[in-house]
Amino acid sequence: MTSTAVMYRPCPKCPFRTDIPAFLSRARARQIVGEIAQDRDFPCHATIDYTDDSNGKHTSDTKTCAGFAIMAENMQRPTQMMRIAERLGMYDPSKLHRDSPTHQTPKAFIDAQRDR
Repeated sequence: MTSTAVMYRPCPKCPFRTDIPAFLSRARARQIVGEIAQDRDFPCHATIDYTDDSNGKHTSDTKTCAGFAIMAENMQRPTQMMRIAERLGMYDPSKLHRDSPTHQTPKAFIDAQRDR
């Protein structure tokens, strides 16, 4: 069975969730949305290794954030990594839990964050 490169369900602390209090600044939310426009990936924090480095490091288990993937797909702008993973059978957009409580648009995501 091939491993997936993208989380399909947002984790409990996903910054894209609408059912938890917002914890990012609007500036950070704009930066994350900008990753989509720049065709860059945004990893799920739950799949980053924080054991030796306070900033965390990517490992072979690091995956794209599901909330980010949902937004990128809603914008019809899957990132290059998402497109490659799909071609390699490591990502299936139809398996994304789009009915999860997540912000569906960049504006909604940015507007929901704290203004600091």
